[in-house]
Amino acid sequence: MSRVVLEYIFAEGARKAANILEVTAFDPEIEPLTADEVYDTIDAQGSLMAGVTGDVLLQTITVSNPTTETVNTDGKGGEFTGSAVPSNTAFLVRKLGGPRKRQGRMFLPGPAEAEVDSAGFLDTTYLAVAQAGVTDWFQRMAAKGFDIRQGDPEGTGQSGAIVTGLTVAPQVATQRRRMRA
Repeated sequence: MSRVVLEYIFAEGARKAANILEVTAFDPEIEPLTADEVYDTIDAQGSLMAGVTGDVLLQTITVSNPTTETVNTDGKGGEFTGSAVPSNTAFLVRKLGGPRKRQGRMFLPGPAEAEVDSAGFLDTTYLAVAQAGVTDWFQRMAAKGFDIRQGDPEGTGQSGAIVTGLTVAPQVATQRRRMRA
């Protein structure tokens, strides 16, 4: 099993965000996942960063399995134009598969402020762009022979269920603790 950490930084200021994922190979004969392979799946036009604004930069990708390798992405920016919402607001991406209460989620920073209404709902066309990007990235990881897995919230040391899909929620999520200094 590989642990993948995607670290983002906001262009204005020093705020950071991260996603931590557990990844396993379909076949034990496949070489361990590398940070370069993960970057290739994200760097593709229309992939994970498709709905993210240019205000958010993917800074580094770290893969541990059991050695640790880091790739500096030279600040791969989001592909969507416009200003980002505040740094405590993000796309809520739900991980599908496994028991409902253990499915998990990830927060993807950088939704465009102009595409979010006053109640926090994403414009439907914009939601489709973000969903297409997340789906493309998920499929690119699968095409390389790797499954994203649910986390291990109870600390048992065992892999969670295989994620069968990713869904972007139609409403942004807010993390109150992200605004604290």
